Amino acid sequence: MRWWTNFAACAVACTACAGPIDFAVADYNAALASRNLKWKVKYDVTLDPPETYRVEPYAYGGAHISGGDLRGLMYGLLDAADQIRSTGRLKPSRGAPATAIRAIRRFARDDVADWHLYFETLSRDRFNRFTLIFTDPPADLDRLRAISQTAADYAVDFTLALWYEPDQSLEKILAACPMIRTIEIRTASHDLERYRTLVFKPLLDAGRRIALDPDPELAGAAQQEGVALRTDPPFAFESWPPNFEIEAPADFETHAEFYWLWGRLGYDPKSKPAHGENADEFRIASQIIALLAMAKGGPNDWVATAPETAASAKRRPLDLADSLAMAAAQLEPAALPDLQLLAMLARDEATKIRAANPAGEIAKAGPASAAPPATAGLLDPAVSASGLPVSLRPQFTHSIVHTSPPDRPIDLTLQIAPAKDASVVRLHYRTLNSSAGNSAPTSVIEKPAAASVAFTIPSASSDLLYYFEILDRSGGGWFEPDPAAATPFHVIHIQPKQ
Repeated sequence: MRWWTNFAACAVACTACAGPIDFAVADYNAALASRNLKWKVKYDVTLDPPETYRVEPYAYGGAHISGGDLRGLMYGLLDAADQIRSTGRLKPSRGAPATAIRAIRRFARDDVADWHLYFETLSRDRFNRFTLIFTDPPADLDRLRAISQTAADYAVDFTLALWYEPDQSLEKILAACPMIRTIEIRTASHDLERYRTLVFKPLLDAGRRIALDPDPELAGAAQQEGVALRTDPPFAFESWPPNFEIEAPADFETHAEFYWLWGRLGYDPKSKPAHGENADEFRIASQIIALLAMAKGGPNDWVATAPETAASAKRRPLDLADSLAMAAAQLEPAALPDLQLLAMLARDEATKIRAANPAGEIAKAGPASAAPPATAGLLDPAVSASGLPVSLRPQFTHSIVHTSPPDRPIDLTLQIAPAKDASVVRLHYRTLNSSAGNSAPTSVIEKPAAASVAFTIPSASSDLLYYFEILDRSGGGWFEPDPAAATPFHVIHIQPKQ
């Protein structure tokens, strides 16, 4: 694909990069050279949130580029380089991750000829996590050490996954590969004594902090032993679109479009076609990616479990299956092979979801092969919990509360027009997720629907997120904000105490 050629050419100058900023500055300078420009750049790390960036051009050329951390700064420099290559100019831009965890995983048996180019691809496409899976003890520790170091050079968090029964290999791996900071263990048996000797002890004796992502059955025992457990970034559980970890095609250069779509749309769902994609096909591809992330991400505030039958606006598994199948039917005629691959994955996931649900539930969901109406949003529920069609979405208006003094009640009001099809309004709110690794409990206030419904959140001392769930008279409903169109919650910043 022609658009990938420029990226590959830049890799030649960057294979010896010593870190993410060295790589990104070299790319920025290469972009300037391609346009015969000699602009300077000032760059720094600020107190902005992690992985965010700002590009602020100077009137005389060049720019001030800042990032909330080294990864964000790298993204900002890469964004500026992309602008220069595309237009020869710089315009103000900002970036912030919509999805907290944008991960790729692959098996070690699917080797990569050029790991520098591979991790450069992941960085350019805004992936921030990579998992390398071994089903047998690694034989070449020098190569593994080089791979983990290369991941760090491109600001990609590296996880070593050991999918075999614990043995003496872990101690040797940790001694040989100092850049490994996260270990994932997945085994068929859960012999606690074996884990204590061959997993917990090597981690504790390594002389550096190494986080463990254990089989869920052993998480409690690992914590009691004092082993550090992997904790996801703050607010990761509130991420939207949902976090994802995909097994991408091993031939990453041939499937550059697939990588770009997943990574860039995960970082910024509002990304625009950049390589000549058909606009309608690009829109459907972005919807498929969001739907696949929802399907693989498991139940959350907006996606139901299969057994859930209570009246709810949540999207149920069969709703996802229908939407995936309809989107696949629309994207299958696409000319680009990677778009056809996305359509195939959507069709396969729809089949798996239906196979996991009772036949009676499938019949209740209605036909899945028909194309959706042009005005239908693929992320909107097609049917209610009772199997009846959801009513046409009313217009919801709400004065968003962005900040509040500490320890004071917070008043919220939702207007519904028309209110005739709504039956109940629920306000969901909770403290923003901490770095502890699990989501804070959600509180719910429920009231009868009306043209205007008022709620009061009791006093709070830390930041909150909130959203509304509106039920219709068939047992389905809608969320406000709409997950199909925006981040599906609002955040209230609680001001510090004086």
